[in-house]
Amino acid sequence: MIKAIIFDMDGLMIDSERTTYNYYNHLLKQQGESMSEEFYRSMIGSNHKDNLNRLQLNYKNVDCKQLVANVYELIAQEFDTVGPTIKPGLLELLDYLKTNNYLTMVATSSSRHRVDHILAKANLTHYFNDVICGDEIKNGKPAPDIFLESIKKLNIDSHEAYVLEDSPAGIMASFLADVKVIAIPDMVTIEGQPAQLATEILPSLNHVIDYLEKR
Repeated sequence: MIKAIIFDMDGLMIDSERTTYNYYNHLLKQQGESMSEEFYRSMIGSNHKDNLNRLQLNYKNVDCKQLVANVYELIAQEFDTVGPTIKPGLLELLDYLKTNNYLTMVATSSSRHRVDHILAKANLTHYFNDVICGDEIKNGKPAPDIFLESIKKLNIDSHEAYVLEDSPAGIMASFLADVKVIAIPDMVTIEGQPAQLATEILPSLNHVIDYLEKR
């Protein structure tokens, strides 16, 4: 019996991946650099430390730590002025889960400060029993730590939850934690090994309620 749904945040609940990618290119252009979609997709779902190393290897003449800080500052300013854009079907799903007494949790590679800010701005905080962030665990996705800790915090067994994820790194992390994962692609196409590891691939959050009711 499924008792809990564990949510990723960026690209799954919040339509932030394209915004982030555009800001990276905006700032890199000022330094005579650019970022391909392929390179950005390799970062999606991974933890901050790994992404910073990935950036620094690719942009040796750029202060990548400052670059990342500037990108997140621009995103925060945008969210403060116009608010985060939530993905279609999210509110309906969260209301359904609350009405049907599911436990809910956010498990994201983003930092606690950023996550709390975004959830508050999107008026989503009250929907979740708990939140665990990338700066609160030892090893980020694709390591299983964040989902193992999620299961522990929710006080359930791994087979009693679904993870909702949009990235290959998140799918691998869920698989390694022995938690079933529903993949909902955003900028990254779910194919190859990640597609094989996913329990199901759905086109959007609008399809999750129907999926749960048929289980």
